[in-house]
Amino acid sequence: MSRRLLEALNAEGVQVQSCRWSAKRGQPMAADGSVPGKGDCWITPELFSEEENPGLERWLGETAATTVALYHDAIPLRHPEFTWPKSVARHPFYMKLLACCDGVLANSEASRSELLAYWEWAGIGRMPPVEAIPLGADFSGDSRVVAASPEVCRPVRLLMTGILEPRKNHALVLDACALLSKWNVPWELDLVGRVNPHFGKPILQRIKAWIREGAPLRYHGQVSDLALRALYQETHLTLFPSLAEGNGLPVIESMWQGIPCLCSPLPCHREHADMGGIRLIEPMHAMRLAEEIRRYQEDGAFRAALASELLSRSLPTWKESASELVLKLQGFSRATKNRSSNP
Repeated sequence: MSRRLLEALNAEGVQVQSCRWSAKRGQPMAADGSVPGKGDCWITPELFSEEENPGLERWLGETAATTVALYHDAIPLRHPEFTWPKSVARHPFYMKLLACCDGVLANSEASRSELLAYWEWAGIGRMPPVEAIPLGADFSGDSRVVAASPEVCRPVRLLMTGILEPRKNHALVLDACALLSKWNVPWELDLVGRVNPHFGKPILQRIKAWIREGAPLRYHGQVSDLALRALYQETHLTLFPSLAEGNGLPVIESMWQGIPCLCSPLPCHREHADMGGIRLIEPMHAMRLAEEIRRYQEDGAFRAALASELLSRSLPTWKESASELVLKLQGFSRATKNRSSNP
């Protein structure tokens, strides 16, 4: 996300300078030694804490720069069972420190509501404005793919992208594929994503065992944008049954490549599903997912309906994300000036 947004901002002619946190000086510093000040906007897409960035809370309160953070989600708080313990421990402090910024940009309306609800629960007195911005679907930088529905899907070719960890729910996909085999529905599955070093090894072991047994399953690990785009060209349907997300970006990236998606009914996925091209799997269990995959393979009208929805719906680009971000930053900057002139 950070790289895409930076590239889009540079393409729009926005002057961007990278900074690192100076523990010695207790403030962010650019490579030339300059520090964000009056007239500047300091924006961070990363998680932060007073422990890792000593002096941060003081600097946020004192700087004349407009300070803005990109907020992703509260997954470490909502789902500590599959989050690295260190992330679980630091996340409450991170979410409270966000309130020290002049503005926060959330990656979805669901994340925006989540953050505001947490601040209210935590008794945060001064809440800065929180705005949602769209993230771009054009991950590869290429033009949007316009594709008709396939006439034949035997086997149905499935793709799932995302880090191997319990949160992404690979186990459910494998269980659904086992049912497809039981029903004599031909399928192929490509899995893309690195392995979570803390939680991903059991999933990887199961995948390797299936491959050794001859299942039509391929695990690619982490791949380049070029390789991922090539996989999309061979795919009929993508699967994204995640248990928790802030935005669910792979869902709209799939649609940009002309591929419909079956995904879990998370709030952020519902936002993407409003204009079609997606089917939410409710209730979210292996039988229901397998039934929808079988329906896609066997029902040409269903495939055509999804393809038509994809053709007619709009999808955000990273250029649009950058433009929206600039507008939001200008609003945060004006609010900062107003507070400064009216203590």
